[in-house]
Amino acid sequence: QTFCFCTSAVLLQQQKNMEKYQAKMAKAGNGEGLAPAVIDCWCYISRAGTELKDGLGDHGNAFGLMQAGKQNHKIGKPWDTEEHLAQDTEILYRMINPGKKPPFWTEEQHLIGGISAYNAAVNTVQTYDKMGTGKTYNYAKDVDVRARFYKKNEY
Repeated sequence: QTFCFCTSAVLLQQQKNMEKYQAKMAKAGNGEGLAPAVIDCWCYISRAGTELKDGLGDHGNAFGLMQAGKQNHKIGKPWDTEEHLAQDTEILYRMINPGKKPPFWTEEQHLIGGISAYNAAVNTVQTYDKMGTGKTYNYAKDVDVRARFYKKNEY
């Protein structure tokens, strides 16, 4: 069963907040071969920047619209630029497409695994069945549901 921490009304409001970043997110997603909807839904973490203080969220531990861990960033850059989104998207792409992949995973499982790794670190993704437990709290599936919503609504 897929769980989502959101409703259509919440997603529509967040979609309105993200409209000013839509072109940047589409370009970043297309640059790595990821559906722009995946990038769009990822930005919900920062509520399209409305929850950030100087680009920082997660109690100062994550940076930018896509809230990648500070250890992955050059923090001196503005948090809402096309360059920054491209950097975060490239990090997400590497998580979805690591050098070693379980050969028996489906494309969807690799996407969910990559989202979990982006959120909680690569070493926390051990098996597909246990991916939604612990630190990720169904997080990857929530992002997947949001991506499907945004894609369906042509965002």
